[in-house]
Amino acid sequence: VKFFDNIIPVVSKFSNQNAKEYIMELYKEFQDKYELNIDEKLLRLISIHIQDRRLLLNIFMEFKTYIDNLKNNQHINYTELFAVMCYKNIPFKV
Repeated sequence: VKFFDNIIPVVSKFSNQNAKEYIMELYKEFQDKYELNIDEKLLRLISIHIQDRRLLLNIFMEFKTYIDNLKNNQHINYTELFAVMCYKNIPFKV
């Protein structure tokens, strides 16, 4: 970033090595608010594939939108719904 002729390096603290910590932090917030359970194996699995915090926040915000729209449905499997949100948002390489 250039700011008044000084170059300030911007280094992200987020990487796929520490993504699990951020995922668990967001999950705890959602778990307290919505009283849901997501399989932690899935959370560990997607932490490998998430490269930046924007992607992680996008997944959780879209998940929140679906939860809010489907809150009256008693037969929702939140692990499967979260897996679909991850599949939709994470660009998997072939």
